Amino acid sequence: MQRRRLLAGIAAGTAGGSAGCLGFSLGEPGITDVDWLDGDALDADALADHHSSALVDAGGFELFSTAETTHEGESEPSRWLPSQEYEARFEAERGRQYLRQETVDAAERDVLELYVDGDEAFLREASGDDVATDRRAVDRSAAEFREEMRAESLSGVRGVGGWNMRVDDRAADIDGERAVRLVADEFTGDAGIPEEVTAADATMYVTEDGVVPSLDQRWEGTQRGQGATVEIDVAFRDVGETTIDEPSWVATLRE
Repeated sequence: MQRRRLLAGIAAGTAGGSAGCLGFSLGEPGITDVDWLDGDALDADALADHHSSALVDAGGFELFSTAETTHEGESEPSRWLPSQEYEARFEAERGRQYLRQETVDAAERDVLELYVDGDEAFLREASGDDVATDRRAVDRSAAEFREEMRAESLSGVRGVGGWNMRVDDRAADIDGERAVRLVADEFTGDAGIPEEVTAADATMYVTEDGVVPSLDQRWEGTQRGQGATVEIDVAFRDVGETTIDEPSWVATLRE
C-alpha cells in the first residue's frame, strides 16, 4: 500500500459519475465558448487551472478514486499498484480534512485514515486485526490549507495532457449538469504502471466552468515482463457542499 505522500504530510505537520436526470433542456446548445478547448482538442493546462481554482474557491469538495489492477502470473511484478480506494475530503470553513486509502483485493485489508481538525491531526492505520493510532499537532496556515486542497484537486487531472483527448459530445449530462464529454484512445504520457503501454482509453466529463466531475482511464501493457491492466476512475463530488463529520475512532484519541 502506498502511504508515502500521506505519511510525509503528517510528518511535516500537514497532510499531503454516472448520468442522472437531466438538469437542463434538451433544446439548449452545447458548450462551445470555453478557453479549455481549442476546437475539439483539450487545452490540458487551462483545464487544470480552471478545475483547481473552482474547487479551492468553493471551499470544499470530495475526491473519490478507485484503482482496479490485474496482472498475469501468480506473483505480483516487483513494482506494483494493488487495487485500492482513495478518498479525500476538504471543508475549509472549519479547517477539516479527511483522507482514506484502502486496499480492496488483499486477504487482509490495509486501511490508512487521516483526520485533521484545525490544529490537530489524528491518524489510524489498520492491517488485518492490527490497529495503530496517533495524534499530532498541526501548524498550518489558511493559505497552506488551500494549497493542500489545490494539490488534491489536481489528482488525475494534472495528467490528462498525456491523452489525445477529443470532444465526443458538447451537450452531455453528468449528474444532471450539462458537460462536455471527451474521449481518448492514445496515451503518450508516463503511466508508471504498466511501464510499457500497448493500449489505452479514457473518458472525461467537464462542466462549463471547467470542473471535472468524472475521469475514467484504462491502460493495458506489461510490467516487468508480465501482462498488466490498470483502471483508474476519479470523481469529484459535493463541490462547495462538503461537510466532514468526525470519525468515531477519533473520540478515544481525544480522551
